[in-house]
Amino acid sequence: MVPTRSLRRTTLGAALVMTAPATPMLFQGHEFLSAGAFREDEPLDWSRCDAYPGLVDLHRDLIRLRRNWFDTTRGLRGACAAGRCHVWYRPSRCRQKP
Repeated sequence: MVPTRSLRRTTLGAALVMTAPATPMLFQGHEFLSAGAFREDEPLDWSRCDAYPGLVDLHRDLIRLRRNWFDTTRGLRGACAAGRCHVWYRPSRCRQKP
């Protein structure tokens, strides 16, 4: 059983990440409290979805809200969403000289 405080912090973190005006970064298994570091050679334990259905639903709903899935909200709009995003490139000062 996960402590209530951990669930609250995870919920708050997911809400902040999914409503921020940038590309959201979710870690593999975050939506069902998967422990441990990311390992490419180990598949996720999808049976954990049944252990935390409310948390999985929260992530699904936040993604739908962000994407305006049901056309009931404006979704996440802003300069970058409207195609007016500027990107700057700064060459590295640590490049090796030939």
